[in-house]
Amino acid sequence: MMVVVLDLLKLILYLEVRTFQPYENKRILTT
Repeated sequence: MMVVVLDLLKLILYLEVRTFQPYENKRILTT
């Protein structure tokens, strides 16, 4: 259950960062 929440949070964070700063998307993938 914790894993699902974490995964969902990561997805939301990824989408937000991608929306606001598309060029930062590589840094998220690296982390």
